[in-house]
Amino acid sequence: MDVEAGAGPSVDAARWRSSVKVFGIIAGIVAAILGVISLITVSVGCVAGGILQLFFGIFVLLVEGPFLCYLSPSIQGLADNIDARPLFIKGLVYILLGVLPMIFCNGFLVIIGSLLILLTGVLYVVLQFLNK
Repeated sequence: MDVEAGAGPSVDAARWRSSVKVFGIIAGIVAAILGVISLITVSVGCVAGGILQLFFGIFVLLVEGPFLCYLSPSIQGLADNIDARPLFIKGLVYILLGVLPMIFCNGFLVIIGSLLILLTGVLYVVLQFLNK
């Protein structure tokens, strides 16, 4: 294994955390887009699931990538507040946000978008255990 001089577990953990943040940004974008698309349906449950997925996707996007809305100090403060929490708590919140839309609708688009948010939460929980 090739290890750079001065590189240790903290550098590796920072890389993993950055990778999970990038995955969270992608998951938030995809979940929000799929939430909008799933609103075009006749099922009331899928409309509710699509609305939840849209809001949760935007929430994950703003928390993981606050630089996307750098002009709003309240969003930056929200992201800093959530980043100050342990990764385990952040992961559990994302897992909950991923499960809720699937309760209302079992459509393909809602399931894919919700699984991306849920996977982001699982990655944060795993990252918490790897850091210990």
